[in-house]
Amino acid sequence: MGQGLKLVLLGDSWAWGTELLDPQVLPNGDVMRANSETFDYHHAPVHIKYREEHRYARLFADHIGADSIVDLSKGGASNDTIVRLLLRWLAEEGYMQGRSSDDLFVTIGWTSPERKDFFYNKNIGGSDDRGWFTLFPNFRHDYGSEDLSKFYDLYVTNLWNAGEYMHRYITQVWQVSTILKSLNIKFLMHQAFYQQRMHIRTWTDAIFKSNVDEKILSSDKIIWDAVDPIRFMNKDDDSCTFHDYILNKNKNVLYNQHPNHRGHKLWADYMYEYCLKHQLL
Repeated sequence: MGQGLKLVLLGDSWAWGTELLDPQVLPNGDVMRANSETFDYHHAPVHIKYREEHRYARLFADHIGADSIVDLSKGGASNDTIVRLLLRWLAEEGYMQGRSSDDLFVTIGWTSPERKDFFYNKNIGGSDDRGWFTLFPNFRHDYGSEDLSKFYDLYVTNLWNAGEYMHRYITQVWQVSTILKSLNIKFLMHQAFYQQRMHIRTWTDAIFKSNVDEKILSSDKIIWDAVDPIRFMNKDDDSCTFHDYILNKNKNVLYNQHPNHRGHKLWADYMYEYCLKHQLL
């Protein structure tokens, strides 16, 4: 696409490359054993090198001729985190102040809409740090603080509902796509995974035990319709996620809950083919 192109990567563990560990060091891809060891395999130099060479961002960057990757991905990230990190980076790098964006291509892998960030104004986990933390309502998580554990119980019992998190998800996707377009930044986004269907207009999941229109307002559907259906890959398709796409192509594409090197290659190749088909490069 041109010399000096930067690929800006945002997403959670699926973008970061969690469980992409060198099979030559871990025979048979024994990731479950590695994760149970006290040594952090993910940050061993051999595994860092393997992950960075095999995750979809590197493979896609090679396809489009990007010289570098700006890695804003983070394991366990929420969509709140993704939006915050992207806007902060765009502001700090001058793109919101008029810097040319000709050298950028942004790719975003959205995560579970339920995850939500809060700014905690006391120490977190016994440290002196204050700042943002991500709440994971889908499962019990050790936040390292009795106060946060109590808050988790209160939030899940009284505040966790589809009406809130789907409205937040829809507006975040619309907000980011609108900002990137306004700055003339080339981008491509997708849904990495999700345990429920992501079909906003046809969502009938029984988990909500009521008509979906009571959970997703007509105004939210209008906002969703305003999201570019090309720049958001497979926005309303039956197999709309990274997870669904690679499993439909090959059943041997996951280590535990994350894509292995085959899964990352399948997705990188598909992203490139998709960009060529829709003339996005």
